[in-house]
Order: sequence, then structure tokens, then C-alpha cells
Amino acid sequence: GEMEGVQSPLSGVVRSLARRMERGRRAPAARAGDDSPAAVAVPAGRRRLRSLPARVAVLTVSLAALFLTAFQSPGSDGATGTWRRMQAAREHIESCVPSPKPQEVHPTITASYPGSGAKLTWKLLRGITGIMTGDDHDHNGWVGKGQAVSIKTHYPALRNENTELLWKDISKRSKRAMVLIRHPMKAIPSYHNFEYEQRNNLPNHSTRAPLEAWEVWRDGNYREQLDNWERLVRHYMDYFGPKDRIVVQFENMSSKDKDVSLAEMRRIGQFLKEGDDRIQLVEESNLPCVWETIVADKRVGYEGKRRHSLRKGGEINYPFKPEQLDDMEAMLRRLSDFWMLKPSMEDYIEMIEDERKEMAKPNDASVNGEVMEERALKARSSLFNEEAQGGQPRNEEQSHQPEQAPLGGANKVEKDSAAVSPPSSTGAQSTQK
Repeated sequence: GEMEGVQSPLSGVVRSLARRMERGRRAPAARAGDDSPAAVAVPAGRRRLRSLPARVAVLTVSLAALFLTAFQSPGSDGATGTWRRMQAAREHIESCVPSPKPQEVHPTITASYPGSGAKLTWKLLRGITGIMTGDDHDHNGWVGKGQAVSIKTHYPALRNENTELLWKDISKRSKRAMVLIRHPMKAIPSYHNFEYEQRNNLPNHSTRAPLEAWEVWRDGNYREQLDNWERLVRHYMDYFGPKDRIVVQFENMSSKDKDVSLAEMRRIGQFLKEGDDRIQLVEESNLPCVWETIVADKRVGYEGKRRHSLRKGGEINYPFKPEQLDDMEAMLRRLSDFWMLKPSMEDYIEMIEDERKEMAKPNDASVNGEVMEERALKARSSLFNEEAQGGQPRNEEQSHQPEQAPLGGANKVEKDSAAVSPPSSTGAQSTQK
């Protein structure tokens, strides 16, 4: 039915093949040497279509022709509506998020703890400036040629002999830095998801680690990763002066609140332009389109939608122990001594307080599934025993009140003992705190 409205050279081929296959299907069986009228009425060429391979081949060609016709005929109706919508969406994206191009500029270092949204930031920087980005490994690419607007790095959170050499190289190329931060309660589990994918040979950004795997990894690596988070932030706050660094909070940049995210994008663009006036920012009227394309819809615009751009499955709450939250809060309070970090650190401390309140709630929604099952078994056993003894069963809620998680500071690490000494650097040390 769709084919009648489609005008294309392939249309006649499809209809002809379809009629030919239909005649072959309706033709009566003809045995070798059969001279009946039915056999004589059907030419040999058409009888051959009755074989299974021939019919499959004709059907395959027909479907392929139909597909090509639908997507090569923008002037027709019916199936080509999909083609039109795809073309319109592509033109809309390219109108506000042009393909990035290499341009000779002074790059800005974009430093973040892994799992803090560096990939989204990359796309936003390209969308805001229209210039290519690179990372600290890109010696022979745009970074090596001096044609990238930003150099992404996770140094010194990921620190080894190789990254030390990379840092020496990029610190010579750039004199400004954007410090991208994300709450450790979210960034550390996100980094664990990446590690889980690497260990299990899974594509990047494709899988969320099971809760059991997180708990094992957390208890063995939490302290080291929290130190890495602090080390990275402190390194760039010390190495670059107040005028040569900007702190970007991932939660604001990726906010579902359009106004909050747009304000952060404008602030980032202004900082980049102050470093090099050759950078031309996207028109103000196009910023909402950039936000919708990259942040809200998570479309990659000039790259097309990547197969593994988002981890599948619903959001998983990866919990921390009370004493781990205490350590986290102590670290955030230390960093709040930097006036530029103070607002963000206060926001993060407030989020920890909210998490503690959730952990302290006595309802079943905040209780681990295994604990709930154990309590249910005990409750059923208690009721069965009391009924067997002829007594009145007790109220289940009175018998099995859930225990609240301890919030005290028994395991809390004191600030002085938990402090992480900042790494030494060869750059100018900032005294502004």
C-alpha cells in the first residue's frame, strides 16, 4: 500500500518482482514431463520461482528496494516521513552545534577526577566554541599541533610515571585551567563503573556495576580514591592563580534546570575567551539549542548517537558507610578554605547531610534487601511459635523495629590525621585561599 504513493525507478522493479513471486506461489505444482494445461500455462521461468531459495532472494531484493525507495524519495509521502524527520533533526542540530574544527589557540587544561563528566564537558566546549578538543595523550593530534581549545587530563588523580611526563608537557602548553568537580558520592561510584567495564572487557559507558561488586570495591579502595579526589582539586588550586583558573561544578553544568546550566555555560565560555580572544563563542541565541542537544537530550550532535554513550539500566544508588561519609565531609571542609571552592563545598556537605537523613529513616525503603528478608523470616517464625503456643501474636512492628544506622563520630577520622598533603609542583603557588 505504501508503494503506490512512492514515485521512484525502484518502485516498478519492486512491484514487478512482487507480482512475479505471487504468480509463482499460486501456480500449481508441475512435475517433470507433465503436459497438463496447468503445467503448460505457467512458463518455466516462473515455475522456478517456486523454489525456496528463489523466493527468499526475491523477497530480500524487494525489501531492500523498498527501504532504498523510502529513504531516497524526499518528495513523496508515506514511509518517507521518517527520512524527512531525520533530515530535519540533523539540520536543526548542525545549525546550532556545528562540527568542531581545528584552530590555533591557547588551550585551557580541563582537569577532573575520573567519573566527573569529562566527556559531557568535552562536547559542551566544542559546542560553545566550535573548536576541537584533545587530551593529555594527544601528542600527534590537535593538542600537539596547538589547535585544540581544551586539554583534558585526570592528573594527578591518576598518577604514575607516564602521567607525570604528560603533565610536564601540558603544563608548558597551557597557563590556565578549568577544574571540573563532581560530588565524591557520585564521582567515585562512576569511576568504579568504568573500572568494572575494563575488568570485564565491556564497552565504555555501557554497564552499571552490580551493587555487590561496588561494596567490595568501595571497602578496598574508598580511602585511596577520596585522597585522589582531594589531591587533584588541591593541585590545581595551588598551581594556578585565581585569575587563571575556574571551578566548574558538574551538577550545575548538567542541571535539568535550563537557566542554571545555561549560566554555567556562559561562565565557561567567557573564561575561555579571556584566555584567547581568537576564540569565537556560539551566538547567545543558539545556547539553548546547544543545551537541548548536548545536555538535555544527550545527543552528540555532530557525531550522531553513539551506541554506548549511556550506561543502560536505571539509576543505582551506590551507598557509603556512615564513617566513610564522615571522612568525606572532613575532606570537603578542608577544601572549603579556598574561597573559590567554598560555595561548592558547602553544597556538597549539605548533600551528605541529606544522605545521612535518608540512611537514618526507619522505613523499609532505606533498608538493605537482605536485612528486610531476614527480618521478615524472623517475624514469621516468631508469629508461628506464639500461635503454636496458644498465645496472641505480637505486633510485628513492635517486635522488629529497624535499627537506625549509627551517625556518631566513633569511626570519624580527625581532620589533622586525615589531611592529604598536596603534591609538590613546579608552577607558581597560589596564596589566595
